[in-house]
Amino acid sequence: MDFNSIGLLGLYQNTAQTQGQVLTPRERAEQARLIQAVKSVNQSGIFGSSNDLIFSSDPETGRPVIRLVNRETKEVVRQIPAEYLLRLSEDPRTAAR
Repeated sequence: MDFNSIGLLGLYQNTAQTQGQVLTPRERAEQARLIQAVKSVNQSGIFGSSNDLIFSSDPETGRPVIRLVNRETKEVVRQIPAEYLLRLSEDPRTAAR
């Protein structure tokens, strides 16, 4: 998996594209504030000096995913929702592929 330290831009863009929408100026401003908040949390070290908080979307379900990832090893330390819950929520017609 390829992770970046923020991941929010992709989450918003993927969600908007999936729903066939273009982000409004207000949504873009909200997006910028959220990105800055995540950067602040990552810089604060609240999750440890070697971990980053990452927001993304699950490619199979399109659902938002929050991960705590080790910066050096890229190992997922914690994920919400858990991977098994994401797999359970997949459409059975597409999960069989």
